[in-house]
Amino acid sequence: MDNPFYSGTVAVIGLGYIGLPTAVVLASRGVRVIGVDVNPVTVERVARGEIPFFEPDLATSLSGAVALGNLTTSMETPVADAYIIAVPTPITPNEEADMSHVFAAAAALAPQLRPGATVVLESTSPPGTTEELSRTLAAARPDLTFPNDVNDSPDIFVAHCPERVLPGRLMVEMVENNRVIGGLTPECAERAAELYRVFCRGEIQLSDATSAEMAKLAEKMPGGKLPAGMPGMGSSLPPTMPKLPPNFPGAPGFPGLSGKFPGLPGLPGLGKKK
Repeated sequence: MDNPFYSGTVAVIGLGYIGLPTAVVLASRGVRVIGVDVNPVTVERVARGEIPFFEPDLATSLSGAVALGNLTTSMETPVADAYIIAVPTPITPNEEADMSHVFAAAAALAPQLRPGATVVLESTSPPGTTEELSRTLAAARPDLTFPNDVNDSPDIFVAHCPERVLPGRLMVEMVENNRVIGGLTPECAERAAELYRVFCRGEIQLSDATSAEMAKLAEKMPGGKLPAGMPGMGSSLPPTMPKLPPNFPGAPGFPGLSGKFPGLPGLPGLGKKK
């Protein structure tokens, strides 16, 4: 069956504890998904409908998606209508975010980009990473326009949608939790939201990319503390979000954006769905 809300092909890059469930929930709803991973054992197991790690309810959904032909796997990044980057961004011993996997994924997908494609970064990332990702892709593909260069109607749409789930409840929370999607332009945010509306029953709030990056970090770090190595951030969070860029005047169409962090007054709806 095809999904009536999204008819394109999605490549999910990284088949770990976020990427694989994301691929499965999309494929289970009729979207054609290609899961990409550098680990040949993971690629082969998922292609057979076998889970590479245990997560409640994942095995049944995975085997069903593979049996329907909606989920296939590859070690090579394919041409797709949308790309979700869900690779590790571990913190190094120096308390710096290791972004090498993100930019390795960017290098692999850049040659495959076609006009109209959407690139979504799900990996937890320091503020500014989504824009840097766009610039990296733009440098690799000067034949295309990107939102860091043009505000209106770029060829490629780039956004950040941080994962917000806990192991043991991934398959439930991925569907039920609220999500924040931050685009480099409002159209980028909307393009990404079209994809997540396929499976997300929680509230989807549209934002700018930096605010989405900051929201995830504020939620994840105990006491609102960030690793000292987060670029440009220092050791703690400022009291408010950075100001929205000029193309987000008054944040029209972005409900709940008061400039505050989730968990603080002024940014409702970013917690788990009750």
